[in-house]
Amino acid sequence: MWKIPLKPLELPEERSAALAVLRDGIGEALAGGIAVAPGADAGEVPETVSPGVAAVVTTSGSTGRPKRTVLGREALRASAAGTEAALGGPGSWLLTLPPGHVAGFQVVTRAVLSGSEVTPVDTSEGFTPEAFVAGSRALPPGRRYVSLVPTQLKRLLAEPAARAELGRFDGVLIGGAPLDAATAERARQVAQIRTTYGMTETCGGCVYDGTPLRDVRIRILDGEIHLGGPVLAEGYLGDDQRDAAFYTDSEGRWFRTADRGRIVDGRLRVDGRLDDMINTGGVKVPPRAVDDCIEGLPGVAESCTFGLPDPEWGEVVASYVCVVPGTGLAGERIRGLVRERLDHYFAPRSVVVTEDPPRLPNGKLDRRRIREAFPSREEHD
Repeated sequence: MWKIPLKPLELPEERSAALAVLRDGIGEALAGGIAVAPGADAGEVPETVSPGVAAVVTTSGSTGRPKRTVLGREALRASAAGTEAALGGPGSWLLTLPPGHVAGFQVVTRAVLSGSEVTPVDTSEGFTPEAFVAGSRALPPGRRYVSLVPTQLKRLLAEPAARAELGRFDGVLIGGAPLDAATAERARQVAQIRTTYGMTETCGGCVYDGTPLRDVRIRILDGEIHLGGPVLAEGYLGDDQRDAAFYTDSEGRWFRTADRGRIVDGRLRVDGRLDDMINTGGVKVPPRAVDDCIEGLPGVAESCTFGLPDPEWGEVVASYVCVVPGTGLAGERIRGLVRERLDHYFAPRSVVVTEDPPRLPNGKLDRRRIREAFPSREEHD
């Protein structure tokens, strides 16, 4: 196992050197050589893995302990080929995401397989529109692609120079978290965005704009999304219990995503996690519906809604709302607007408003730390 530590790097030369090592490692692994384990915790991965394995990638661990997902060479190749076909051909990639996580790792993998360039964005000061513009302008001529999370996209849309730069890309993949309809509409006016759905267990995004990539299969069983096809991971490293999420039947091999979804007009619509449904006094409240409502309010950048235990109601709706600096949007105002637009059952009983939310290295909200931001039930208003 070729273990490649990817701790946060401050200097441009450090980032370039680490990226070069990762590219070499991925190239060797895909050619049948030693598998790679990218990430800050790569040292915890065993020295050897089964033949055919190209990488061991650790999940974000936003709601539980991290999982080490085993990705095969053929699965990575199938994923990269599907993406290339969906986007219209190979091209250079701008790397804005940590390569120790599957989205960033796949950016490098696609470039290795197509023989194209990867240009890393300078994130020594965090992800900024200025760094994005500088990285974009350093890309070579030809087709160009970038993969972003919704938070990054919103920052870019807020800055004229970065917004214009987005329009120079032949494809802008948006994944890692749901993209609200208002932001999607704004983005489509200036850029060729593709919303993606997938996870580490499917080599990253495998459904673009609700349509599966080539040879990827979707089915809905009891409201749960199941994914199949050549992009599926081998399983989890040393975790037979979690491997039960993968199964085989007469139609092939599948992965249970634990996401709720449905097919609408031939496209997949993701409705949230199966275990996220809030039961407040016997009324079922889907967190995604509350988040969609809140994220449609002026000045709101992102919302994270979940259920908090409550001795009277079983659970109450709680929302952690990230706002644009200077917005001045208060919790009571948010609660009132949700009650007005949806129903009083959907209105969060507890609201925390912030301009600086805790995030994981891959840009997702850190849900465990967010829960800690809420007072005990006795203090809820």
